[in-house]
Amino acid sequence: MFYAVALTVLPAVRFLGTEIDPSPAHYFLLSGRDDFRGALANMGVRDSWTQFLFTMPSAVAVINALLAGTTVALAVATTIGPPLPVTVLTGMALGTTVRAVHLAYQVRRSPP
Repeated sequence: MFYAVALTVLPAVRFLGTEIDPSPAHYFLLSGRDDFRGALANMGVRDSWTQFLFTMPSAVAVINALLAGTTVALAVATTIGPPLPVTVLTGMALGTTVRAVHLAYQVRRSPP
């Protein structure tokens, strides 16, 4: 049993151990830096404060904001029945609020 575990785990540790032995690092990274800025440089992306707007979490936040705004607009239109501009502005206001909350959370959680 020991040999089965050792022969499974040790090659994986050797394969992934590029921090200890940097000789196979060129197989994994395009540069020797594996921090946040190095990963961005490997992808050819500039490190700027607007970069987080073009990520998958930002896309999810936009979709969530659209769905929240649409849901509230439909709920207001169905229950109260105000004129169309009031319904649209209500949905836009809530959608913008949801997007702002997502954006604030994303900025707070992004790496330095």
